[in-house]
Amino acid sequence: MTELIPNFHFLRPFWLLALLPAAAVWWPIFRRAGAKRQWEQWVDPELIDGLLVQGGRQQRIRPVHLLGFFWLLTVLALAGPSWQREPSPFAEDTAALVMALKVTPSMEETDIAPSRLQRATQKISDLLAARPGARNSLIAYAGSAHLVMPLTTDANVINVFAGDLSPKLMPREGDDPLAALRLAQRQLDKTAQPGTILFITDELGTEALAAMGTHRKKGGAPIHVWAAVADPPPMLKQAADAGGGSFVVITPDPSDVERLARDIQKTATSDIAGLGEKWRDGGYWFLPVLVVIGAFGFRRGWVVDHE
Repeated sequence: MTELIPNFHFLRPFWLLALLPAAAVWWPIFRRAGAKRQWEQWVDPELIDGLLVQGGRQQRIRPVHLLGFFWLLTVLALAGPSWQREPSPFAEDTAALVMALKVTPSMEETDIAPSRLQRATQKISDLLAARPGARNSLIAYAGSAHLVMPLTTDANVINVFAGDLSPKLMPREGDDPLAALRLAQRQLDKTAQPGTILFITDELGTEALAAMGTHRKKGGAPIHVWAAVADPPPMLKQAADAGGGSFVVITPDPSDVERLARDIQKTATSDIAGLGEKWRDGGYWFLPVLVVIGAFGFRRGWVVDHE
């Protein structure tokens, strides 16, 4: 009850304007309704009660009253009263994910066996398995960023291409996570689905940290950071904080994958307001009452308004 009043509103408030013509039609009917009112101008008031069918016994609720109540409830139902949210039937169960994998010589270091890059690709496979039916995309970046696979539900094809990545394949040496960030956001912009970005890297610089904060403040997708290094530098966690996502270190067990899958889904579905949830239309609750009122119209003699 405490949440009802603050959240109460109409989904289609323009329908409330229909009350004006409804009232304009109902009021003259109300003024003319009733045999007593119709005969008062012709018969002396002292005789009316004795001449009418029901001997002056007045009905408190007459057809004209129910007609006005019926119109009122109909307009309120059409206006869509609402006070609570419900999951949207058009929102998909699993959010889109764009993974930006760093593919540079530093990712061939073996502080994480067999190497940072090989462990990262193995973990990508595990993460995809933890997100069945979800749409995922893979970007590889070094001195430039390149789309390896656009958003797809086929995890196998991503695993195949990810396993073949190496620094030798990258056309430009260096480390440009900003290019990867821009490319990842463009992929998400192509779909109305809630989405998130995951950087799999061993290092991020101060420029990337500032860019991720700006990206998030401008409404960009949340950014998670998966550290593919045994001793992650503090800048990686700071980047995740600035990007509105979580910071996870690659582990020998599946705990990192489980946490990422949970956090990715949580941040993505709650990031775009109104897409994962919608306001529930409470107008349907008026239908049983309208049916009951409408049933009175089928009673014999009910349409003849008398007192």
